[in-house]
Amino acid sequence: MAGKREEILEVAARLIHYRGFNHTSLDQILQESKVTKNLFYYHFKSKEELGMAILDYQAERAQAQLFGPALQGEGDPHQRIFRLLDRVLEAAQASDCRGGCPIGNLALELSDIHEGFRQRTQEIFGRLASQIETVLEELRAAGRLQEGVEPKELALFILANLQGARLLGKTYRAPQVLATCFERLKDHLNQLFGIGAGQAPESPRRGGESPSVSQNPA
Repeated sequence: MAGKREEILEVAARLIHYRGFNHTSLDQILQESKVTKNLFYYHFKSKEELGMAILDYQAERAQAQLFGPALQGEGDPHQRIFRLLDRVLEAAQASDCRGGCPIGNLALELSDIHEGFRQRTQEIFGRLASQIETVLEELRAAGRLQEGVEPKELALFILANLQGARLLGKTYRAPQVLATCFERLKDHLNQLFGIGAGQAPESPRRGGESPSVSQNPA
């Protein structure tokens, strides 16, 4: 039964990612997942409960494929921040920028009309930003973050840039839009990290192959 629940969740997450929550009907989910309505309600009390589960599912994917490998791996703190940008870009390139960020999509669609979804997406974004903040705290502790810059605020700024770039990439359907946004963000971060133009850290994508990234984990 647990396997069938995961199957329903994965199918629904895929459909909702591209069609939106309100434009994906329960009948479409049942048809694609090949389950009966009774079996669906055995695992999920409502479409709303399914939506909450999808948010958690997408957050786990973002953690496993993007934020965890980039920020919690080895390497200098500023390289880990840049590695996150590179992995997000790779995920967008893998899907030709279709779909966008599944968490961001749900936040845009539902935050103004459903307080429960708004709170859940805020919690998820907060956890992701907190991981960026932890790496920035390492830079500050080493005296490598410009004086007066608060890691918490900068972490939110970086996350906002990630979300905004994904939205523009989806709209233009052009990975180069993300690449340009992230290069300019790296230039700005280099200034805050006290790194000159000729000293910018080498991108992990240029220095060696990085693990594969599934399409649109975040």
